[in-house]
Amino acid sequence: MSEQGLALPAGSDVGRLARAIDEVGGCLVVVGGFVRDALAGRPAHDLDLEVFGLDERTVEGVIARFGFSTRVGRQFPIWRRSRDGLDLAYPRAGALDARAGDPTSLEVAFRAASHHRDLTVNAMGWAPVADVVLDPWGGRADLAARRLRAVDPATF
Repeated sequence: MSEQGLALPAGSDVGRLARAIDEVGGCLVVVGGFVRDALAGRPAHDLDLEVFGLDERTVEGVIARFGFSTRVGRQFPIWRRSRDGLDLAYPRAGALDARAGDPTSLEVAFRAASHHRDLTVNAMGWAPVADVVLDPWGGRADLAARRLRAVDPATF
């Protein structure tokens, strides 16, 4: 269990994947429902991942060792691992803006990438290697208040 109260599912190799991405200068972030549910104290199973700070070729070189498919998706790259339904996405925005070891650049990049999400409680992320919760839209406070609020009312 991390200091943030989050833990990857038992038997998951996502921690190894996160460390492998970190070793080549990137950052793996668990996003969406998993983070929301774990912070709410509910069982969290639905792992969706995003990778920051690396170009697509480098991402593919790392994740090939972990059984991910070749890239799918035209507009926004996604790699899938069918054996456990794990998806790893290249964020819509900000993917290359994060620099290894620079939490501020990750926060800025994640804010840009999470802007497309629907609700603030679904727009949080967790970087397991650094054990940092990314919450640019106030999702944690909304979760505690049991409030649903759009990330961007103009696009929701």
